[in-house]
Amino acid sequence: MLPKDQYRRHIRAIEPELTMPLGRSTIRLEESPGDFYIYISSPDIVSFKASLSSLTRWLSLVERVHEEVE
Repeated sequence: MLPKDQYRRHIRAIEPELTMPLGRSTIRLEESPGDFYIYISSPDIVSFKASLSSLTRWLSLVERVHEEVE
């Protein structure tokens, strides 16, 4: 598990994508002092799975880019 400051970099990198509609789903980000919460609202399981897969790919890509840059 990454420390929150590293999560913050990952989340901030994909934040513009989080504000755009993602197919039939919407994604909302909330932050508490110790954690980030990502909420996905979807009308069905298929669109939920597609949104979750997209989000996972974005975060994975950001992590790989950060590793290469450092």
